[in-house]
Amino acid sequence: MITADPNHIPRYTDGTIITLSDLVDMNVQALDNIAELIGFELEE
Repeated sequence: MITADPNHIPRYTDGTIITLSDLVDMNVQALDNIAELIGFELEE
């Protein structure tokens, strides 16, 4: 995902552009998964 091309547009394997909203959703889901593993409940 890291490239030297400043004009690189990140895409899913099917060619769909990955938006900022997609990245936020992925990060929130990852944090929720980590919290669940350690027994911590996150607010919605």
